Amino acid sequence: MMDDDIVETCRGWTRIHSLCYIAQHGPTAQQPSADDEASRLIQTTTWSTDTLDRLCLGRHRPMTDEEKAWYKATKTWCEQEHARLTAALATCEAQGVHEPWRLAYLNLGDFSMRCGAFHEAVTYYDKACEYSTTNEHMLSMYMNALEAAWHAHEPTRVLTYVDQAMIVLQMLERLWKGPADPDAWTKALQQGTGATTLPTSDVPTTTPGCAEMASLYVGAREASVASLPMIRARLEAFRFLAQWSLCSIYDEAWPDVYDASLWTAYSDVLAPQQWVWYTVIYALGCEPAAQRQRASHILAMPTFQAHTAVEDTPRRILTAYVRSDFVTCWQLIQETAASAWAMDPVLGIERSQALVPILGRRLLACYLSAFERVSLSTLRATFGADVCAWLVDLASVCQGRIDWEAQVWAASTTARPPRCGNEWA
Repeated sequence: MMDDDIVETCRGWTRIHSLCYIAQHGPTAQQPSADDEASRLIQTTTWSTDTLDRLCLGRHRPMTDEEKAWYKATKTWCEQEHARLTAALATCEAQGVHEPWRLAYLNLGDFSMRCGAFHEAVTYYDKACEYSTTNEHMLSMYMNALEAAWHAHEPTRVLTYVDQAMIVLQMLERLWKGPADPDAWTKALQQGTGATTLPTSDVPTTTPGCAEMASLYVGAREASVASLPMIRARLEAFRFLAQWSLCSIYDEAWPDVYDASLWTAYSDVLAPQQWVWYTVIYALGCEPAAQRQRASHILAMPTFQAHTAVEDTPRRILTAYVRSDFVTCWQLIQETAASAWAMDPVLGIERSQALVPILGRRLLACYLSAFERVSLSTLRATFGADVCAWLVDLASVCQGRIDWEAQVWAASTTARPPRCGNEWA
């Protein structure tokens, strides 16, 4: 995965977290620049002193004088601002109407998001949803809550919010189907949101660009100008990421890939280059009987073709597979795909390292299906020195055995034994 492509596409907290991840786990040559950019974004687009602290600890370096000045000023200001917002919430108790409560909780949720306090943001957005009186505002709160839950590393809650948002979205799709006023959705959502903008004039900063904080938000802010199909695409992207966070790399079935034609709706959280690498896993990670069909389908997708126009390694991997060029396919996976998956924070280094041999076994099973006998030297030349161990692991799947005396793998003529469900691991 091309790190620059991902970082350039992602925005807000996703970009910051990606840079922090690269600064700690990326190639040595990229770590200093990722560290500098992450520090700059933290100071100019957030109020999160804890994130800056974690970045410095992860890099085993002290804060610079500029970082110390920002840290001290921002921490003091955030304490004062939190007290002000909490007091504003307390005044709502005397009013007894829902809308002031919703706006007060929304303000606290937005403030917590900018401070990197994602668990608190989820709680506040949940409360704001309880006081929502329209479907439009409820959808906005669910979208805010699921994004906060994602950054809080709670994928199970993300899936819950996605399901809830989908229910509201379906109602809105029926309600706004062919409205006489093309701006009806925008107007309905914007009603009552004018008071949710937090003041930024007194925000302490030692660097310019504090106004960039507006780019951190993609929930209620972007929903106000988004079409319903774009919102659905964004929800599906979060579902996909959450499913990948929860699934075991040793599962037989991994999350299905989806149509990415509306990728601009979620490119800030799932970069196009990330998506194309997931399609490679989706195509080659299934049973041999379905691999070729999936690979051919993905290669024909216009979105896949567009996203691989510059960095074409994913396309070359699938093309080599479809052409039965297993040597090239496996070589590209080892040399390029492995490092690409390792730079994806969702997959992580540990799961990425386990993913490569799993894909190797599944490619090997597909390769063997075309032969009755094949020499072990040929298999080693194609798949590497571990191929014999893989053959033993896949004995119940590939219906064959190793003839050690003849140094060949030979297909068995006996009936295929029942599968246990974990033969691919």
